[in-house]
Amino acid sequence: CALLLTGSGPQDRDETVFGHRPFKVLPDHLTRAGIVVLRVDDRGMGGSTGSLAGTTSEDFAGDALAGVEFLRRRREVDKRRIGLVGHSEGGLIAPMVAAASRDVAFVVLLAGPGVRGDSLMLLQSQTAPGQPTHPTPPSRVDGGPAGHPAGRSPHGGRPGRHSPTPPLRPAPSCGAHRRRVWLD
Repeated sequence: CALLLTGSGPQDRDETVFGHRPFKVLPDHLTRAGIVVLRVDDRGMGGSTGSLAGTTSEDFAGDALAGVEFLRRRREVDKRRIGLVGHSEGGLIAPMVAAASRDVAFVVLLAGPGVRGDSLMLLQSQTAPGQPTHPTPPSRVDGGPAGHPAGRSPHGGRPGRHSPTPPLRPAPSCGAHRRRVWLD
């Protein structure tokens, strides 16, 4: 089962942006493959109440945790196979939720932030709508990667060294038995 987490800004359950609706296309494909999908409107959008004003990433993580709990209570859902699919800012929120809940079995990140939040916000504010963004790598601080002590990488080794990537495993079926189930 997949809970979809939208990007920044007010989003409907289709995540409509520039005339494209990625969270309408993706769930169609997933449900045809037998995967239960939960799409939700952001606070104050579509059929949702509330307001985005003053919300933080932690607030969005709380919303996502409520979505995970909702899925746990559905009979169509295998409670051991609930996962998160986060796009853009949702790619920041998904790992926060996975770290906070043992009920999250997997995380898929789609174009999640690859730079620090302050750099990303500055870049987005300087880019005209519809123009591609090409962030420059963060600068080194005290001889180490940005945000890390000198001589240490985010992986705990020497600069330039990365931990090996674990092999990919296919995601298990969510137990929907080839029925198309959209929960929105």
